[in-house]
Amino acid sequence: VGAAILVLILSGSEGADPALDDLPRGRASVIAPDGAVRARFDVWLALTPAAQSRGLMEVSDLAPAKGMLFLYPSAEPRQFWMRKTRIPLDILFARGDRIARVHRNVPPCPDPVRNCPVYASGEPADTILEISGGSAEKLGVRKGDRISWEAASR
Repeated sequence: VGAAILVLILSGSEGADPALDDLPRGRASVIAPDGAVRARFDVWLALTPAAQSRGLMEVSDLAPAKGMLFLYPSAEPRQFWMRKTRIPLDILFARGDRIARVHRNVPPCPDPVRNCPVYASGEPADTILEISGGSAEKLGVRKGDRISWEAASR
């Protein structure tokens, strides 16, 4: 998906749940329509249903240049929620490599039994990038930008 980019191996979890250390890692970039790179992120890759279901639950801190990239085999309407999530996140839904919707500063819902709101893609999506809440606005990320990613070599 998207253009090839430089590969970096993540170093340390910086407050992230140690369970994330078992996930594959990669590098994702958000690219403006004019080709300018808005931001680069070291990401955990959520490739399996178990990793996608867990997401960033229980993570207590997420550095501004880190995130989680969810990759699905097909584009379908997607819904994310913040159950058992301790930090605010921005959720970028994309179809292919084009961002279709940005949910900004989604509040955490740390209580495992509380009814948490759902955040929908609004259209079929197969690539979702979660980053620290407020980052999308600071970086100027918007609908129509592209997400490019590559897995890190170990």
